[in-house]
Amino acid sequence: MLGSYSITQRLFDVWVMLGVGIACFWLRRRGFPVAPFVLGLVLGDIVDKSLRRGLVLSDGSLLPFFTRPISAALAALVVVMLLTQIPMVRRWFTPRSKT
Repeated sequence: MLGSYSITQRLFDVWVMLGVGIACFWLRRRGFPVAPFVLGLVLGDIVDKSLRRGLVLSDGSLLPFFTRPISAALAALVVVMLLTQIPMVRRWFTPRSKT
């Protein structure tokens, strides 16, 4: 608690640290992984600023995000990973037994 207070000398940071600690404790007790929550909390602001900057540079178009081969491949990978979370699509991808 001293570390979170010493950076900006605000009590709000201590309350945020306490809230995130309680949320992580609750997630862990329920069997959820805590690492994605922490990564989203830390990197969310950076990703938001970068997306806004990219949209301003491209005049609001999402097309430049998918024109490079690496970014298009990563976008396709994300789409496939999201689709495989749907039970009907997951059955389509899993091999069937011949019994």
